[in-house]
Amino acid sequence: MIKLLYAIAKAIPALQKILDKFFGVAKESKATSRRDAKDAAVDAVVDGLRKRKPEQQRKTDGASGVQKGSVRIPRVRKRSAKNNKRA
Repeated sequence: MIKLLYAIAKAIPALQKILDKFFGVAKESKATSRRDAKDAAVDAVVDGLRKRKPEQQRKTDGASGVQKGSVRIPRVRKRSAKNNKRA
């Protein structure tokens, strides 16, 4: 049925514009409702985290994720006057 409507719409440009607008509005409405549901879920999680008491939160063992000495910082090497000559 939809294929038939689209075939007719291709023949009549005004009808095609109406159908495109109708289906576009339907897609936007569906996307808006999905986004609103996701936003509500995120808000619920954030509210739950805000309502937690400090003693309910996880405790850390104090160790950081990066070991000391494992991060290397690049050094700038100095060139001598001999190596800096142009050929």
